[in-house]
Amino acid sequence: MAELKYDGATVPVDLNDLDERVRAGSLPATAQLRHAPWTGQEWRLLGELPELQDAFRAPGARLSQRLAHAPTSWAAIGVSALILLFGALQVITEMGWDALLPFYENAAVGFDPMAFEGRFWAPYSSQLVHANFAVHLLGNLSVIAYSGYRTERALGRDGYAVVAILSVLFGALFVAMGQRGTVIGSSVLAFGLLAAQLTIGFRFGDTLPASQRRFYGFGNLLFAAVILAGTLTTPNVSHAAHAGGFVGGLLGALLWKPQFLSTRSPKALWPILGALLLSPLLLGPLLRVMPGALWGGERVDLPKVGASLQVPSRFIAPPGKGITVRGMPAWRSSPNSDELFFCGLVELDWERVAQGDPLVGGVLEDDWGRLIEGSPREVTPPPSRGPAWSAHALVFDGEEGEPDYLLVEHHRLQGVWLNRVGYIVTLDEDEQSGARTPIFEEMMTSVEVGEPPELATVRSAHLDNPISERKRLDLARALYKVGDMQQADALFAMVIAQGGRLTGTAVLERLELQARFPEVHTLGEVPWFEEAVLDYPGDRRLARSAVSVLVANDRCAEARLVHQGLAAERPEAVDLVTTAAAVLACEDRLGG
Repeated sequence: MAELKYDGATVPVDLNDLDERVRAGSLPATAQLRHAPWTGQEWRLLGELPELQDAFRAPGARLSQRLAHAPTSWAAIGVSALILLFGALQVITEMGWDALLPFYENAAVGFDPMAFEGRFWAPYSSQLVHANFAVHLLGNLSVIAYSGYRTERALGRDGYAVVAILSVLFGALFVAMGQRGTVIGSSVLAFGLLAAQLTIGFRFGDTLPASQRRFYGFGNLLFAAVILAGTLTTPNVSHAAHAGGFVGGLLGALLWKPQFLSTRSPKALWPILGALLLSPLLLGPLLRVMPGALWGGERVDLPKVGASLQVPSRFIAPPGKGITVRGMPAWRSSPNSDELFFCGLVELDWERVAQGDPLVGGVLEDDWGRLIEGSPREVTPPPSRGPAWSAHALVFDGEEGEPDYLLVEHHRLQGVWLNRVGYIVTLDEDEQSGARTPIFEEMMTSVEVGEPPELATVRSAHLDNPISERKRLDLARALYKVGDMQQADALFAMVIAQGGRLTGTAVLERLELQARFPEVHTLGEVPWFEEAVLDYPGDRRLARSAVSVLVANDRCAEARLVHQGLAAERPEAVDLVTTAAAVLACEDRLGG
């Protein structure tokens, strides 16, 4: 009968049971056995017995040995110390030491930093920066130190590295694809190591020594629940980052084959880890080669602009969080970005439109100068979007230390309506724009502009009741504003012919149209408005408009007669100066 001396007690033991217990790791190599065929009458250590060497090479036994005699967890200690060091340096930086200020200002992780700004190191640098020292840093560090120590003891230094890298990378991936803002803080790593600690317990189960099971799996669920509850009640927490870190840690602990399960050399691991570490480098180049390929998009209708365009999903803000710029709907990749795309519609007045596109040159500089800091200068614009469009470009040179901005804007003038489509991007020292520009160019190509909403609305109403005097007049007005003078003039004439209560209004507005655009209607021998002027001699607005139309058609003599009628009625009226000047200009022109 074999006897076992272990944990201060001597008990009989079955050899088959002994072998199973050794394989499961529940008996250490330091336990002693006395069994005559193997040891004679002496007590010998289990680890010295040739008959049990195969059992001690089983995974459970090797894990037990590792946990009992694990080397110092230098990886966990080093990472914790590094985070603490950068936390202390951050406090010093916030007190005025600016040597590391650029690092802390550019350490956050997110889609924008990695894809558009080329900061492939952001997943790692973000783990070293915290919102505050007492709560954010020390709270994360307590989990990192505890869970990291337990993870390294079970999986080894290489396993710890795999878990840490996958946690950080998956956290960065979830942040980049799951939210528009950026994230700082080592909670990504903390959740990854916590997930690994839980997974080790579930993965190895009874293989873990009984004395260690309370630190893994179910034994650690309460600790994990407290951590999770704390994050759910804390404001400004990135749940996407925590979820990504947790998934990365879980996968690392599941996929990594520690040394007690494998005899392979760990040297083959390091090229794989190196490739994982550098994988964020691929995001920016991939985006440049295939702009728009890394996200979905959707067609966005702009009812107030009369346009639609394809917008990348990342650029679409949550409900109520959309932005406008200079009164126009705008989109950007994140709330922190200075670069944006806009698409708007502006109503001008005919005096400005008479000069052509009024929003160019110094006017455009002044318009954007209220928003963009820097000295503006015109540069060569890209080709216009197509017929009826014009392209304009300005560079705003920032002061030293401030970025330069490029404004690209395309215009289409429809009567008094000006469509404005364009974007604002920052420039580097070589005046090259970044990775957002191809995205904005794709958005530019996707823009479809229809008729102004005002015209679409009244046109629809007119179609519902085409004989309505009011709806006909409204459509004439809208067509006039959009620059369709022939149709507008014809509709005004129809309203006048109806002889309803809106006739006077239609006469005045048709006169205004013909005064501004005399080519629309050729006056007959007897002007169509002569009867109205004779019937309403006291309507000075009507008479002034009649003078303008007559002058525009070089009917100077008739214009003078109408002017004289105004003067006879009220010789002191101020409007006589205007009508007299118009008549004299007409006579001088013809006389010349």
